[in-house]
Amino acid sequence: MDPREQWLPWCLDGRRAAPPEDVGGTGGYAEFLEAISDPNHEDHVRMLEWGGDVDPERFDRRAVNTALWWWAKARGRHRKLRPDLVDR
Repeated sequence: MDPREQWLPWCLDGRRAAPPEDVGGTGGYAEFLEAISDPNHEDHVRMLEWGGDVDPERFDRRAVNTALWWWAKARGRHRKLRPDLVDR
C-alpha cells in the first residue's frame, strides 16, 4: 500500500495534559505537580513562573489532532481522514 493512501492517525479521546518540556521525566513531573498544587510548597511560585498557566487535568483533543496532522504531513501522509471522523 502506498503510504500516502493510509488513513491519518487521529485521537478520539484522552486524559490530562502533557507535561511541560524539560520537566525532568516522570519524577520531575510529579514534583512539578506537587509544587504547583500546594501554595505552601517552597517551589510553588518558581514552578508556576517556569511552567506557565498549566492545568494538568485539561486535555485538548483538537491540539493533539492538529499535532498528528502536522506529523503526518511531514511524512507525506496527510491526504486522507477517515470519513467517520470528519465531523470530530
